[in-house]
Amino acid sequence: MASLNGITVKGLKSTEGPESIVWTGKLYLNDVIIGVWSNDYYGGSDYFELLPGYDEEKLKEQIYGKYPDCDLISADIFMGRLVDLTIEEQLFCKVVGNSGGLLLSINDGYHGIHIDLPREYGGLSDEEILKKEAELIYNSRKMLLLQSEGGIHKIKIYRKTEEFCVGSPIMLDAIREN
Repeated sequence: MASLNGITVKGLKSTEGPESIVWTGKLYLNDVIIGVWSNDYYGGSDYFELLPGYDEEKLKEQIYGKYPDCDLISADIFMGRLVDLTIEEQLFCKVVGNSGGLLLSINDGYHGIHIDLPREYGGLSDEEILKKEAELIYNSRKMLLLQSEGGIHKIKIYRKTEEFCVGSPIMLDAIREN
């Protein structure tokens, strides 16, 4: 299951809000349910409702502490990254499944293109794959530029589901109320 620093969203659901898609789901830390989370319907700050015994501010402090070099990380951005990672994992499992294939992901943080790569690429390094598929990647990035009006594209090749678990985990005791 996709996770950022041990945080996972299960039961992820989306609805169309006035400004963008609004996501909601059950929030887990190291496989223990700690509450629910959702985007604000009108584009405000994300909403966390933690179970008794857990502290929202401590959770946010732990999230910020995992990214000391990043001034702009917020709980909202963090959760957006987690949703993206969760969706990419679901796509990986659906498209690639047990075929042994790979998933090439190109995104700018808002828009993304995902390409199913054949299992024969499994023995190649990422660099070899990027060279082999350079034209496809170039054309995909051009399409993203039209949607995103510029920006930096992140390219990632996923080979196995374990790659959707990112970062060192936050400990459950670190977010408990005193």
